[in-house]
Amino acid sequence: MGATITEKIVSRAIGRNAKAGEFVDTLPVDKLYFNEVIAPPAILNFQRDFEDIYKEAGKKMQVFDPMKVAFMPDHTVPSCSVMASSGVRLMSDFAKQQGIEMYKEGDGIEHTIASEEGFVLPGEITVATDSHTCTQGALGALAFGVGTTEAQNLLATGEIYSFTVPETIEFEISGKLQKGTYPKDLILHILGLMGESGCSKKVAEFTGPTVDSMEMDGRFTMCNLSVEMSARTAVVNPDSRTLDYIKTALDGRERKLTPEEKVRIVRSDHDAEFSRLVKVDAQMVEPTVSIPHSPANAKPVSQVNDPISTVFIGSCSNAWSAKNCLSQLSWRRYAGIM
Repeated sequence: MGATITEKIVSRAIGRNAKAGEFVDTLPVDKLYFNEVIAPPAILNFQRDFEDIYKEAGKKMQVFDPMKVAFMPDHTVPSCSVMASSGVRLMSDFAKQQGIEMYKEGDGIEHTIASEEGFVLPGEITVATDSHTCTQGALGALAFGVGTTEAQNLLATGEIYSFTVPETIEFEISGKLQKGTYPKDLILHILGLMGESGCSKKVAEFTGPTVDSMEMDGRFTMCNLSVEMSARTAVVNPDSRTLDYIKTALDGRERKLTPEEKVRIVRSDHDAEFSRLVKVDAQMVEPTVSIPHSPANAKPVSQVNDPISTVFIGSCSNAWSAKNCLSQLSWRRYAGIM
């Protein structure tokens, strides 16, 4: 029996074969990034709880590897309070002291930065202090969110303790999306199909010809919203589109790989064992919206009686497509078309 991409990534990290359902004592991570919501308490707890340990060892208090950590303030931009501003200042001071990459407020959404700057690479285990870290699964990485306690321990050790290798649900998607429908409609359709807990504690692996032909921004959107059906994370098997995206991220921003880094392309085997197979016909998907009070409460627009009064363009869920839309709007206005 073959292995899923998730099993392969975990196996590489721990140095032995790992199967879904297996308990792993310690799981090393490759990348760790923080926003300004969790970073300040995690930093303070790290300093408080590990100061004596480092002092007794006669060592400077240092994060496990500053090259593998990044700070990306993005949730409260611009700052709306003294507390938020103080937290960002704490992050900046700590980053300077430790040699950690610190992005500025306004540089972008953390999950967009992490991919566009080439910080996260295929085949890596990436964790961050946000539930939508699963976005990075579009790169073929195993990426998921953690809370304050895990984050402070990760700063010190670079390891997650008591990790269970998750099972995987395969979402095999075929068919061409109708005109006027997009990957956002597709993932909302899947959320409506699965419900809030339909993928609980499992990995959502998106496969099939529709995904193979999908641009990277669509894959990011699909993976990002998978947490709304309680998925542990989501993933797309990397391919030539992934490699082209990574090359642009590394070359265009002069991101230099460290000696330990390399692009690790792994894919699920054709005979990998999944806990469930869900087949989706993209051609049947209509323009879809979520109505209160859950993203999983998704319905085709044709079934929504109340008029849509407000549209928000932004957030981490569809940031890439939103950016492209805004670019198109700007160009059209400049050209006098609108």
